[in-house]
Amino acid sequence: MSEDGKRTPTKDKGVYSRTSGTKRHNGKADVCFDITYKDKSGKKIWEKVGWRSEGVSQALAASVRRERMEEIRTGRPVDRASRTLTFGAAYAEWERTHLPKLKEQVRVKNLAELHVLPFFRDRPMNAVTPLELERMGTRMREGGFSDQTILHVYSLIRRVYRKAFLWGIYNGPIPTAGINLPQLDNARQRYLTKDEAARLLGELRKTSLLWHDIALLSLHTGMRLSDILGLRCNQVNLSGGIIDVIASKPGTYTAYLTKEASDMLRERLSEPSGLVFPSPKGGKQIIRAGKPFLHAVKACGFNDGQPDPRYHVVFHSLRHTFVVNRINSWIQEGYDMENMMPYLSRYLGHKTIDETHYYYHLAAAATDIIRNQDVLSNKVIPEVTDYEEI
Repeated sequence: MSEDGKRTPTKDKGVYSRTSGTKRHNGKADVCFDITYKDKSGKKIWEKVGWRSEGVSQALAASVRRERMEEIRTGRPVDRASRTLTFGAAYAEWERTHLPKLKEQVRVKNLAELHVLPFFRDRPMNAVTPLELERMGTRMREGGFSDQTILHVYSLIRRVYRKAFLWGIYNGPIPTAGINLPQLDNARQRYLTKDEAARLLGELRKTSLLWHDIALLSLHTGMRLSDILGLRCNQVNLSGGIIDVIASKPGTYTAYLTKEASDMLRERLSEPSGLVFPSPKGGKQIIRAGKPFLHAVKACGFNDGQPDPRYHVVFHSLRHTFVVNRINSWIQEGYDMENMMPYLSRYLGHKTIDETHYYYHLAAAATDIIRNQDVLSNKVIPEVTDYEEI
């Protein structure tokens, strides 16, 4: 194909690409972006925006086309600081060029698809405000997501804005600069006693069998909310008593089923590729802790009179409950924790055993043992900095 090869329409209206048969860029054939629009007389205009090797992207070409159309409509040059580039267009280019360089591609993409793009995909970048981002963070927190997850979402948004600025396709404000970021302190987090767990399940059974079963699975396996909500029937092996968890964080791990969890899942398995816990509204994947769970927590009074969010019961507290109960059980049974912690770390899908050490802080029976006889390290047990649901 020649350098001026056949124009191929892109997903952006009026933007076309041409692949060069001779020019190369980053080891691949170079691509040129053209735009088309009509002038005031209705005549169709074709304009070459430039080559990818020159720093031109599809998102930039779409932005230039919008500028041309605005200039024709108003008769005035467009202020480049107020370009109408949408967040979705900028993110698409960032995903294509930058996401492949990241180690945690699945987690970052899930953050974008679940928390950011549904709200800001079609919004002009210069129209997104700090107030909107803070409200988004509040919604996520009320939905059971941790402050760490909210910080990851803000970080993703900031990355896209900064790259768009460096690419020359956006020259407006960066809204994350005007928000109050959550202050992380994971020294202690809430978990449920056996009585509290039973009360929660009892309340959920009265109001939502779906959320009762989701909560039960987390309490019995320690699975993250995002991994449960994305669980498909073909990941469950009832005869083997295991779940092949495709984690929202990098990697996979195996979760082992109790009889109660197996009995519950047996009633829910349907199409092999279907979701185990589809939304009652349309069968799509649920993306956050639902109102039935939040209402059940409130009905149980777990967070009444507790101003410190570190001690609030959220869905992730169920994962903490599973792990703390396991650690306490091992300690009471006299197991060598130096030998057991690597198994627990691998089971939870942690990247390093240091992440698993954090649960010692939550295991009341382990506190003195750790402080006085810590056989795993000679340092203060580190705190987890990356617990979250997506």
